[in-house]
Amino acid sequence: MNNNIDFKIKINNLDSSIDELLRNVKEGIADIEQVPITEIIAQYLQYIIQNKSSIDLSIAGKTIAEIAIMLKMKSENLLPKLEVENREEEDDEYNDFMISKE
Repeated sequence: MNNNIDFKIKINNLDSSIDELLRNVKEGIADIEQVPITEIIAQYLQYIIQNKSSIDLSIAGKTIAEIAIMLKMKSENLLPKLEVENREEEDDEYNDFMISKE
């Protein structure tokens, strides 16, 4: 069964998995401003369509959640910096949610 492990983002000079990219963004190695979220979504949707009979839905859900986190992070950069201090609490909530799904 295909478990989404083989999905890699291939855009410009970017060639990595979603979780690796998210980790790099959180650690400041990659700049969220430079991450083409819409292209990543398009590639992942195409991947899902091509592999729909063998997708592991729990991993697909986790991947979609990771893309959503990057989208949220990118959109927060466009907003005034007043509400960003709650990010740690939101990250904890996400981690608790992901742990409960395992």
